[in-house]
Amino acid sequence: MKGMKKKGRGRGNVGKMEEMAIAAIILIAFVGTVSAATLTLTPDTAVSGAFVTIEGAGFTPNAPVIIESTTTCKKPVVEGKCECCLAKFNISNEETSFSLSVREVKGNVKISVKRSWWAPYWTIDHNMMGFAFSYDPSTHTSTVTRGMPTPTGVYEVIDVIGNAVEGASTVTMTTTVTRKVMTDASGGFKEVIDTHGIPAGTYTINATDGVVYAEAMQTMYLDADVSKDGYVGVYDCVCIARYALGVPGYDETTLNIDVADINGDGIVDLRDARCLARQLIGLSCP
Repeated sequence: MKGMKKKGRGRGNVGKMEEMAIAAIILIAFVGTVSAATLTLTPDTAVSGAFVTIEGAGFTPNAPVIIESTTTCKKPVVEGKCECCLAKFNISNEETSFSLSVREVKGNVKISVKRSWWAPYWTIDHNMMGFAFSYDPSTHTSTVTRGMPTPTGVYEVIDVIGNAVEGASTVTMTTTVTRKVMTDASGGFKEVIDTHGIPAGTYTINATDGVVYAEAMQTMYLDADVSKDGYVGVYDCVCIARYALGVPGYDETTLNIDVADINGDGIVDLRDARCLARQLIGLSCP
């Protein structure tokens, strides 16, 4: 009887070992599947406003894939306020959502949206029209989200404005854009993104269908950062004007003149400063 019990235990141990071996094989197969997916960006470095192609392979065939891009950047505080203005922002796929978090601000961030140059602004400062606001007082972080679907089209201006907390010289802004696409019969997809209005920065882009996952990086740089301070704003207009007028200290050694020809006529002059100023408030160059 004792021998039989020992024999029974032996079969139990063997059974457990077999189960563990099968589980290990399944795990290895699963990990192999996860690592099989790829994500390719063309180009992987681009100027804001360029078209970027995202291609995926190795995903589940004929299945939805979520593409998510996230970037974090700092914005200056001017007279106690922070602002991020997106001009000519193109949403070509209604299966798009976004989340915007701003740290070191008070809980009164608002968004002003202008769909067309002739239309009035919509001011959104509370939960409405698909937007949802939240605020974490412990970290001074204000977050606004817009879920799918988002109305498609070119938005003339999307302006995010808030009051910074006392003593802050910059605020940290994290932007996450999510888009849903479908794979083809081979498990691949190809999506072309219009980056007009997208802030400069290094983006972490990932794609998943819930089973497999792939990640890539995209760097967007500004094509009008004349002052070389990492921002495009009113000071760049000032730099262009001072360069055109020959003000000492504003020359090729201190400025990025290669991106100062805003209207593209081959000459850097006061018209470029005026053109950039109009673009910053959502107007086109005359």
